[in-house]
Amino acid sequence: MPKKRKTKLTPQKTVRIGLILLLIVGVLFVAKEIINHYIEEQKESFPETSQEEGKPEEKKEEKKTEEKTENLEQTEETKSTQNFDGEDPNKKTELTGVITTARVSDNNLIIRVEIDQFLTSGTCDLNLLKEEKTYSENVSIFADASTSTCEGFNVPVSKLENGNWKIKIKLSSNDKAGQIEGEVNI
Repeated sequence: MPKKRKTKLTPQKTVRIGLILLLIVGVLFVAKEIINHYIEEQKESFPETSQEEGKPEEKKEEKKTEEKTENLEQTEETKSTQNFDGEDPNKKTELTGVITTARVSDNNLIIRVEIDQFLTSGTCDLNLLKEEKTYSENVSIFADASTSTCEGFNVPVSKLENGNWKIKIKLSSNDKAGQIEGEVNI
């Protein structure tokens, strides 16, 4: 029967083992912090919409998970924006949206639009108005995850005078239309 060999634990080996254990603990701590940060971001992205009071937190979390699963199961034909006020913008007879950006950058007037409805085609017709002066341009509509957007307008400021301009963007897609308005100072 062979003899068992005893290995000596030298101070160098002890230090190496300690450093390896410290490294493992550090990696686990960082991973935990990343996961907690991700969870907090998700909580901010999906605020509690339940009006029910007095239910335990676990039931609210289960309800959130069920809602997310239901949203993921939507097909392309039924994809719609969920407005927490209860109204589905895709069922509106008029196209709606908002100007998200209207600013001058690198000698261009940058205008960006978000459309509330999910559209796969259509046009955005831009009209800039200042007293008797007008500038017009049109671009295509592109689908986003659950909304749509205009391709974007980059108007050279050399084509515009300084001052306040009214922004009118006519949206049209299939049998629906709408208009978004705003102002910008150049």
